[in-house]
Amino acid sequence: MDRECSSLLPQVCELLAASGCSLPDDTSLEKLLDWFTALTKAGESLLETCPYLLEFISTVIHNTAADPSILSFTIRLTGLIAATEDGFQALQESSVLDLIGNVQHWQEAGLWEDPCIRIGWVQGFRAMLQHPKALGFFSQAGSIEPLLQLQTDSSLFVVSAANQMLLHVLLLCQNVSSVECKVKHKKEVDNEGTQSSISDLERLAVTVEKSQDLSDVVAKILEYLKKSLVPKETIQLHQTLQSLKLLALLLDRVRPPLRGTLLHTVSDSLEELVAADHSQLTVPLMDVIVADPECVPCPPPVIVAAVVSSLRLCSGDSSSSPAGCSEAFRNIVGNKKVQKCGLEALIGLTNCPARRFHCRTSSRNKLERVSHADLLRVVTKRVCDMRWEVRDSTLEFLGHLAGVQVGQTCSASEALLGGSSCTIPLLREALHDPESYVRASAVCALAQTLTRSWQQGAALTEEQVFTSIKHPTEIVGRLLEILSEDTEGFSRRAVVRYFIVWYSSHSPSSSPSSSSSSLLMRSVRSVLSRGSADLDWEVKVHTLQLAELLLAVPPGIITALLSSLVDCDRPVGVKACQLLIALRDAVCLSPQGEVKAAAAVEDVTFELSGRGWAREIRKLLAVKNQAEEADATAPRGLNGVDGTDPAAEEEMSVSASVCEVLRGLHLDERLEILTQSSDHVQNSPLSLLQDILTAGPSHRRTDSQPGEEVIVDCY
Repeated sequence: MDRECSSLLPQVCELLAASGCSLPDDTSLEKLLDWFTALTKAGESLLETCPYLLEFISTVIHNTAADPSILSFTIRLTGLIAATEDGFQALQESSVLDLIGNVQHWQEAGLWEDPCIRIGWVQGFRAMLQHPKALGFFSQAGSIEPLLQLQTDSSLFVVSAANQMLLHVLLLCQNVSSVECKVKHKKEVDNEGTQSSISDLERLAVTVEKSQDLSDVVAKILEYLKKSLVPKETIQLHQTLQSLKLLALLLDRVRPPLRGTLLHTVSDSLEELVAADHSQLTVPLMDVIVADPECVPCPPPVIVAAVVSSLRLCSGDSSSSPAGCSEAFRNIVGNKKVQKCGLEALIGLTNCPARRFHCRTSSRNKLERVSHADLLRVVTKRVCDMRWEVRDSTLEFLGHLAGVQVGQTCSASEALLGGSSCTIPLLREALHDPESYVRASAVCALAQTLTRSWQQGAALTEEQVFTSIKHPTEIVGRLLEILSEDTEGFSRRAVVRYFIVWYSSHSPSSSPSSSSSSLLMRSVRSVLSRGSADLDWEVKVHTLQLAELLLAVPPGIITALLSSLVDCDRPVGVKACQLLIALRDAVCLSPQGEVKAAAAVEDVTFELSGRGWAREIRKLLAVKNQAEEADATAPRGLNGVDGTDPAAEEEMSVSASVCEVLRGLHLDERLEILTQSSDHVQNSPLSLLQDILTAGPSHRRTDSQPGEEVIVDCY
């Protein structure tokens, strides 16, 4: 914290504590908390730097008449300070934590009804729970009960924060339990070489044991989930919906043995919920299955077969419709939502553990019973659907399957659809789709489909893979055509990402003369040339990412980077400057700053014209030389010729040395300027503190109307 901010912050705290009123700019407190958070992450102790914060917190927390926004800010600030054990100890000694954690205190003051206070309470505890002492305090204060009640709060913001908080509590309990197990194991091993680490673990475990047995907290959470999953009345479906979302969140994060305990606790409730047949809960139930396929009661191949049958019904194939289900068949034909849910279910099932869903002989036989042809027929029909959203989601589905490995030897696409030979023709055709979103999805899916082939090394050489793909030159030619002519940025961005993936997956051992390597390098040069001149800044950034993979001295890379350095879009300029610095340090400078480039590198040159981006680069070099050669009558070399007319200079090209340009552009200074935001002067901690003080009561006119006191520029 700089000196000016240190002098103003006590005045800000005094203002907020004394007035207790809200500020005209309601984002000021959020920005102030963000600044405190940044200081903490940088390793600065707030209580050591600002000891008056303790008095400020105590004053505000005891003032129940203060504005809820200031109270909420103070609660969250308390949690931030209590995230360290020293800060927690200081706050606990002042009895502030007991008051903040006491929900009854806020209820009696009539403040708990304000969602601002509730979310402040949740986020304050969330910030605090970073160490066992805080977890012990949370448990002893009985805070788990109000946290469980907030899972179905009327405010969606509070619910979201409470969900994340509950997940954090479980994960912290899980981590502490793991530490206790390690302590017991270390004691049994009694290894002298690990005595110091044992003592550290023991101190941690003892702290937790003194706080409280955390199994009570876990048991209450699990019991809550078990009961809330089964709605007793229709009006409780909302609570069940929230609990299912929470369960999916938990299953995605917790580890054994807690995961097993969680599944065992809720399994009966899930079965009862499925039997109740609440259609509104189908999607969240699927999310639970996707989060942990182990809770599926039957093998994935059986479920795949059922899903494919449903998709066939949606496509109008009644041969798989059970007898007596004609009415259901009529309702499901062409149902886009059912089709989309079916494809998402297949995607989720591909995440099953390899031991349950793999491609060895036994499993392959089961999967073949599902019939690749059935699913392929469904996919082919959806790719040709009149609705672009259907075509787009189907291509995303194909790309996802290609990117999921379900065994050591095959992808999900091979397991369910028969491999790339069945899907590449569909994707190649989709490159000509009239809708740009669909073309972009086709390009992405094609990259994901071919990535595994590009990475093949043991089973097939890259050349064999290349020749096995029909019409590879046609595909590449169409991609370059999209990059050059497509009117939408989505598909052009996807093309550049395609070549990034291809080059990243390219086998270094491939012969440069091979068809695959030759086509790749020819294509990359075209992509660099076209992408760096694109009007879409994201295309240009992706092009720079491709250039980063090729980072070397060839003029094609240099010109792409230099043209992007003076681009009007700041993200493009920043990326180009970073890559040029990396290139400069690699080929022109030693770690000590001395020239280390070989003569061959120093002699690499390229042409700088007097037009466009090259003219801008020459101007930058001229400014630099003019500063260093103030005694010279006129700049020379790269900067033109003495007395040359500007119009004539545009027609002239000069030969430039790579290292001369890289060293002469002052890239480090330029990067510092580029990375500054446009409002870096106004949007600073000092400016924020000044704004808050300006908005204080002493600066308000007594005759002003509400809302007219002080106008603060919140931007």
